[in-house]
Amino acid sequence: MKVVDHETSKEENQKWGNIARIRAIDPDFNAVIEALEKEANEKIEVKKVEVEGLMRDVNREYKKEVSKIESQYMKEKQEIDEKHRNKVLEQYEVWIQKKHGNSIYKKLKEQRYFISLRQYLISKWLEEKGVDWDPFEEKKSDEKLREDYNIEAEVVLDDAIKPLRERLYRILDILLGKVISLQEGILKVRDILSINKEIQLTRAVKDFFDLLLFESEETTSEEIVDEEILSDYDIIGNIRCGRTNRLDERVIDQVKTGMRSLLQIPGTQLTGDIIEERLGILFGTKKEEAIRVYSNISFCITQTEGFLTEREKVVYFSLVKRILDDAESAIRQLDDEMKKLLKNEESKQIDNVGNKIEIEYARIKAEMKSF
Repeated sequence: MKVVDHETSKEENQKWGNIARIRAIDPDFNAVIEALEKEANEKIEVKKVEVEGLMRDVNREYKKEVSKIESQYMKEKQEIDEKHRNKVLEQYEVWIQKKHGNSIYKKLKEQRYFISLRQYLISKWLEEKGVDWDPFEEKKSDEKLREDYNIEAEVVLDDAIKPLRERLYRILDILLGKVISLQEGILKVRDILSINKEIQLTRAVKDFFDLLLFESEETTSEEIVDEEILSDYDIIGNIRCGRTNRLDERVIDQVKTGMRSLLQIPGTQLTGDIIEERLGILFGTKKEEAIRVYSNISFCITQTEGFLTEREKVVYFSLVKRILDDAESAIRQLDDEMKKLLKNEESKQIDNVGNKIEIEYARIKAEMKSF
């Protein structure tokens, strides 16, 4: 609650100082002042209770309004999603009939777009033994796998892949954290990747899981991480230590792409919002990303300079300056566009500004390829 201070003059301050001194030497005067202070404090307490009651009422109404707005949003979101799915299905049927007719279903069935998590883990287990089997290329039963790769009869495949499964789940729990579901309570995100059935992987998800399982056993175990052994490429170790800012930019990009690929899993209850929120927690906001990129550019230039001869530096820094000049020009153009936008409250040109930025960005990238 905001406190309003009473401004006092120098003369009044002197009076208050005298009052304190008189109270110290005159008990009767002190008793009168104490009675007045008690009366004032009691009145203030009454007012405080009244205000707190009003604030509770306002807060209760506010929560009702927020709940109403959220319910309306979820209803409209569901309707939009339903229309989107129907339109996509319509386009799918049009494409099927126009291009191939019913014969395409057979071709689609023959092509493997998904594999089960179990098949993936078996392939990784075989890989550790020097056997290369791609379940996307050829589906094999357990019997066929035993026959083709000489797997002993006493080996129970589900037991063999259990350590890999537990390790992957542990990694996903660290990477994705937890999510709150109103129906289910607090769930581990990996539990809602695919509800009530084995998780199905696309190639993109498979590649992401390969990246995660490439992590060292030390940093993905339940033991305390030794920060001294962490590298700039150690995803899980740096997440556990809260040092994702130390990760190599290329690794961060791989993780972002991989986490977004999880939305490809059939039947997943993950949403883009959940993924983006988690990415924000792990790697910061767009503003923080921009600051990090700015810092990394300076570091990269300084680091490269150390490997160059004086002659090479002339060429290198002339190219660096050209790139940075183009970047500065694009940023200044962005600043001007945003200032114009803010001056006009009725302007709805945000998308146009974004398009201009994209065009300028594409131009800079094209010019860089010609170096």
